[in-house]
Amino acid sequence: MTKEIIKSQLQQAVKSVPHKDAIKSIALFGSYINGQPTEDSDVDILIDLRPESQVGFFELYDIQEAFETRLGKTVDLLTPQALNRYIRPQVMKEAETIYESKLDR
Repeated sequence: MTKEIIKSQLQQAVKSVPHKDAIKSIALFGSYINGQPTEDSDVDILIDLRPESQVGFFELYDIQEAFETRLGKTVDLLTPQALNRYIRPQVMKEAETIYESKLDR
């Protein structure tokens, strides 16, 4: 699966994902952005949530599961706050935003 297919599938999936109103933006990072995915690569997604949203572990799991179902691949769903402080700058630099809520533009 190519980066463009992943991006297109995620853009479609976010339209019906659970807790969509809590999502500020999603971005792709990792092997699909670096151009080095393998058949076994997971899809690394950075999700930025609205501060006022009441999204916890179970809600994030619902979102992750919806993305995995759409893509047919394992998804690693992380918030910026959950990133290790040593890799956060690199991830934030390479991440490509693929969805931004109209409310936040």
